[in-house]
Amino acid sequence: MDAVRLAIDADNPLLVGEAIKKDKLNRLDFARSVIKSLESIDSLNGFAVSVEGAWGSGKTSTLAMVEELLNQDGGKAIVVHFNPWLVGDRDALLRQFLDTVATTVSETSLVTIGGKIARVFRNYNALFDAAKYIPGLEPWITITQSIASSVGKIAESGYGNLEYQKKEVEKALRELEIPIIVFIDDIDRLFPQEVYEMIRIIKAVGDFPNVGYVLAWDAKYIQDALESASVPMAGTYLDKIVQIRLSLPQLSFAVKSALFDEALARLPKEAQHIYFPHNQGRMAWLFHYGLGDMLEQPRDIVRLFNTVMLIEPVLRGEIELADIVGFAALMLKAPAVFDLLWHKPEWFSGRRTVGLSLEKEEDIIKEGKKYREKACDACDRPDAVRSLVNFLFPKVDGINRRYGFRKAEELDGHIGAPSRLYIALQMHIGANDVSLINARRYLLLQDERAGIAGGLKAGNCLDFLEKLGKIPATITNRSLIDLPEACLSVSRLVDREPFVSKGKEGGLWVSRPFMVADMTIEKIIAVVDADRFEEMANNIVNDRESLTVAMGIVIRSHSEPSSIHSRLVLSEKDREQATRQLSQNILDAAWGNRLLKTGDPSMLLWGVARFSPEKCPDVFAAIKQYDPTLDCFVLKIMSREFDSSKGVVYAIPHDQSILEKYCSLADLQEKATKRLHSPDLRLPAKAAWLALAENRKFYGVDGSVCED
Repeated sequence: MDAVRLAIDADNPLLVGEAIKKDKLNRLDFARSVIKSLESIDSLNGFAVSVEGAWGSGKTSTLAMVEELLNQDGGKAIVVHFNPWLVGDRDALLRQFLDTVATTVSETSLVTIGGKIARVFRNYNALFDAAKYIPGLEPWITITQSIASSVGKIAESGYGNLEYQKKEVEKALRELEIPIIVFIDDIDRLFPQEVYEMIRIIKAVGDFPNVGYVLAWDAKYIQDALESASVPMAGTYLDKIVQIRLSLPQLSFAVKSALFDEALARLPKEAQHIYFPHNQGRMAWLFHYGLGDMLEQPRDIVRLFNTVMLIEPVLRGEIELADIVGFAALMLKAPAVFDLLWHKPEWFSGRRTVGLSLEKEEDIIKEGKKYREKACDACDRPDAVRSLVNFLFPKVDGINRRYGFRKAEELDGHIGAPSRLYIALQMHIGANDVSLINARRYLLLQDERAGIAGGLKAGNCLDFLEKLGKIPATITNRSLIDLPEACLSVSRLVDREPFVSKGKEGGLWVSRPFMVADMTIEKIIAVVDADRFEEMANNIVNDRESLTVAMGIVIRSHSEPSSIHSRLVLSEKDREQATRQLSQNILDAAWGNRLLKTGDPSMLLWGVARFSPEKCPDVFAAIKQYDPTLDCFVLKIMSREFDSSKGVVYAIPHDQSILEKYCSLADLQEKATKRLHSPDLRLPAKAAWLALAENRKFYGVDGSVCED
């Protein structure tokens, strides 16, 4: 946390003495223009120049450069700093302003004239300490009679005292050989009424001879503030006060790019690691298509990367850095879009899961079009925001035709992929999300596999298994993957939790875990070393902990060659030996009370009966030892089909001989009759025994008869 805190950019302006040296915005020529304008100051007239720009555009740093130029060659002026934002009292603005000028001048090396000017300024200021002026065009024209009458001498001389003291100030100022330059910053931080008061003060004292004013403000905010104070023709009102108004130049593309690259370089080295090698150049594309135009001021870049600095660590390796930056930009610079993204993410990336919905993804995206357009139009730079949205979420506007990006890739960490977008929005890996970091580490780091597998849930285990098959293509150095161990580790997952529980769910939209694992292993081999399919198949079938995937390979290997659509098969020379070993492994699992707890016990029981029938009596004996009721055995071997409306259907197998390899049908039916009278028998076991006893189909969910 300390490292993050230290890396946050405080966005402090440049200081006098370092401003020119550290200028990254190429503002030196502009500062020289301000200096040139101040040459209009003379012993007869005052002068005011404004440096205008939006908040965060670098006005304060530019003023520091102007002052630094004034200080060169021994100093060309007496510099006074006045920050009205620090006064905090609208009625004290004028008094504080005059006192600041008097104090600064008195501290100069011009001992005689400096002291004199300070005295006349303080005398002039004393009148305003004694009485509050009535708002008008000039602060010294009128003094409220009620306040003036209470202060004796001022009450007697009234207006004359103010005029006299003003002339004394002007007389003293004409004796100066160098001008007084008053820098007034942060006017646009004041409340509207305070802005009005400050502008009136500048107008009131702006014609003092030998005094110049350098004002920094956001012109739009100042004009809006004057309008709210009922100042007529607010825009032209400023022109009467300020002789020259200079707008800060826009950031050039080169300067903006340099600031952006510098901010990127300040990110922790871990953030800049290449987690997604296919994304080379994506940050540059991001900047060119929308983001660069959205970042108008230097402060925009600072704020953007301060946000990135905080959210990137929790998304690191899960989402591409460029997409994290784009996501943060929407958060800061397009709040209307981000709010819509938060509440309706499917309008940007499509639905996260298909489920049973028949609604097409393109219809979901189309549904949100008018809302996306409205949200983009509500932003300061709608076209730039729209380009960024199209880049990050290519489904929304056919970005592939314009920018060459075909789609958002989940494995490349794009937030246009629904799963990555949801992770970005919740700022962490949720219970049903898959961590791409963990998927990579699972394949690459053998020592971490147990811990990663232990953290999987029923809601994300199949998705994790599927991702494992795609990850190798995203790893640059694939030789780091220990292929035999990686394949065995994947095949073993199926016979462990939470995959076993997930496999029991069934349903039209739930893939059988062993089938997903089989496809995953095939993809890993194809990418890492496509010449080792038979070797890996043999390893898996001989492995004591890979029973379900192994049986799938054996079944496939004994099938007709024309029906085999996978390369993960046993060679002819290995087939018989490997099949015998698998049957022995299944028997060992039965004696260890593990067989019926595997991913697909029904398939294993069927496979032993077909390929090693001599093992069936021993397998049955081992099962009966741990479960004398035989409820679990009957549930597995009688599980016949799955109904989309009511779930698992129990019935005697079509090939009755499969059942009789373990026990005679008559014996099991006799056992069924007795078991059905047991008060402790519950569904779905009751449905399985009923199917045996009556030779009919029964639903496990409620024990009702399944009619064909």
